[in-house]
Amino acid sequence: MKIVKRIVAAVVVSAMALSLAACGGSKAKKISAEDFQSKLEKENYTVTETPSGDEKVTKTMIAYNEDMSVMVTYSLYGNKDDAKKAFDDFKDGAEEAKKSGEIEKLSTSSSKITATSEGQCVIVVYAEDMIVMSTSLSGDNEDGAKAAIKALGV
Repeated sequence: MKIVKRIVAAVVVSAMALSLAACGGSKAKKISAEDFQSKLEKENYTVTETPSGDEKVTKTMIAYNEDMSVMVTYSLYGNKDDAKKAFDDFKDGAEEAKKSGEIEKLSTSSSKITATSEGQCVIVVYAEDMIVMSTSLSGDNEDGAKAAIKALGV
């Protein structure tokens, strides 16, 4: 009987360890501005650096796909705290929009926000001092916004 209990305990501990390892992989990964540009150009996006309207942002890049149905922005902040605050502000705004009915579907985590409404999609990803936002600009290109985030590997 003791052997059976030990085997069951070992199986339970192993299952818990595997589930924790699987959950740990969901954290967003930071990319450089150069990676942002090269990865999206490989997907036929036009990428340009643009001035930021926020003094806390040290570098901003914008990318559009060929038919301009998806826009992706890259914002590099001066420090992690400013990036985290900006991400939290996005999350608060999205949750308010969900409550008011402006957003149909909302999914949030500590590093990612996905908001969809009428086929449009906005995805915001936060990692360290970087925020990437992918937005479908037409009502039928939700998959395009998701594909851009996947291509970036964030």
